[in-house]
This record gives sequence, C-alpha cells and structure tokens, in this order.
Amino acid sequence: NSSGSSKALATFLSIFGVPNLSWAATSPDLSRKENYPSFFRVVAPDSLAIVVLAELLASWDIKQASMLYFDAEFQTGLAQYFRTAAPEAGIDVTTWRIPNSGEGGVKISDENQGFLVSALKDIRRSGTRVAVTFAFMEEAWDLWEAAMGLDMIHDAGWIWCGTDGGGQLAGLQSRANVYLGYMYVLAK
Repeated sequence: NSSGSSKALATFLSIFGVPNLSWAATSPDLSRKENYPSFFRVVAPDSLAIVVLAELLASWDIKQASMLYFDAEFQTGLAQYFRTAAPEAGIDVTTWRIPNSGEGGVKISDENQGFLVSALKDIRRSGTRVAVTFAFMEEAWDLWEAAMGLDMIHDAGWIWCGTDGGGQLAGLQSRANVYLGYMYVLAK
C-alpha cells in the first residue's frame, strides 16, 4: 500500500474503471487525477505534511533551520517540498545532502558515513539548533546514532524533526533512547 505500489496498481485498475483506495500512499503524484483518475486516499500527501511542518516551526518563531537529507527519490522529494514551504513560512534553510547508500533506506556505507559526520559537525558549528531531516529506515537510525554521538540529540536547545521516514524505527525498544524527543509530522 506504499506510494510506489499504489501508482502501479492505480494505473492498472484505471484501465478497467476500478477505484483504488490507499491508506498509506502519500506521494503527491497520486493527486494528479489526469494520471490516476480512480485513485483515492485516506491520508494527506507528503507535500501537505511538509507545509504543516514548516508552519509549525514558524509558529514557534523559528527563523533558521538546517536541513539534512539523503539523495534518494523519497527523501529528495521531501527536501524539495521543505525548500519551498520553509521560505513561505519565513524560515531560512541551509541544506546538507548526503549521498544515498542504496535502495529503501539501507544502512549508511562507510564512505557516506564520513559525509554524514562532516555535515553534522557543520550543522553544530553553524549555531542553528533546528535540524529538519529526511531519512528512511536504517539510514535514519545511522543518522540519529551519529548525531547522538556528537551530543546533538539530547543536548539542550536542539529541535530534531522531519516526517514519518525517521519515525518508522522509533518504536523499537532497543533504539528508543536515541529517538526520544524526535518530532515527526505524519500525514495520517
């Protein structure tokens, strides 16, 4: 019921005029009725969740944020939405892009771990204490584990936030300490 499988199924089912209802697909592409005329969803698209995130940060009088994302289709799409929504909400964004280590949010490669740690150190030196992250599954875990190792997670004054990609591992008890305090916007 993900966005990818919903796109394929909606395309196929539309040939026969059969509606497709998804409870999990959040891709804004699926809102294009000319491409997916029989697709319906019960969750908001990611693009709306990002606007809500930017407006929430602005409501807290946040004027600057550091954005860190992985160079994969899902994460890059979220970053693009935030780059649009944040300035509209009055937030200046500095961006760090980490090379993708593989499909589906896999563990960060040793080579890319160096890029990640360098970016985190840059963010820490920048003085901006709002970190907006777009990471998925194991790469999200590696990101927060590295940030925690640099005393950036539970150190006073930090706000870490993003969307549900990072929160998908938050429920694992063995990892709860790292995710404690992470805020994510879920489009459900």
